[in-house]
Amino acid sequence: MKFTNNSLLIKIFFAVFSISLSLLSMGCSTMARKHDVNINLTYGPSAPGYAEYVKYDLSHNYMKIDLSGTTSYLDGAGKIIGKDDISVQAKTVFENIKSTLAKEGGTLNDVIKIKVYMTDINELNKFEEIRDKYVNTQNPPTSTAVQVVKLWHPDVKLEVQAEAVVKKSRLAK
Repeated sequence: MKFTNNSLLIKIFFAVFSISLSLLSMGCSTMARKHDVNINLTYGPSAPGYAEYVKYDLSHNYMKIDLSGTTSYLDGAGKIIGKDDISVQAKTVFENIKSTLAKEGGTLNDVIKIKVYMTDINELNKFEEIRDKYVNTQNPPTSTAVQVVKLWHPDVKLEVQAEAVVKKSRLAK
């Protein structure tokens, strides 16, 4: 890259330098505070290699719950529920998330973020129709949707990862 305007280069340098100094000073004060924080993690049921969810103690009043990616699952015959129907799979996924949060005293209204992995992004509208029946559309969670080549099973069309913040007073004992 060749710069023809040296004053522009100098301005960019000083902008990056001052941002770096700001971040460094914030990092130093944050590092000092980290020693005063007791991070308490609680793991939900697990399968080989991952936990269903992890709870983080955020404050005196709140816990954050990070759920692993949730997909439609195998029925008694070993078939994916909703094999060719993203709407059925989305309903199954949100019912699973709802059930997992309920184990800890949470609800779908506590969800603050969802990440959606889909094998066909053209079906996003169908997914959103179902999602909106489950999440608080007045105060919706942040959301990311990406298309992937494939998921853990060839008949699985989507996977949803969720994060929720739950008041400790509602946590399951």
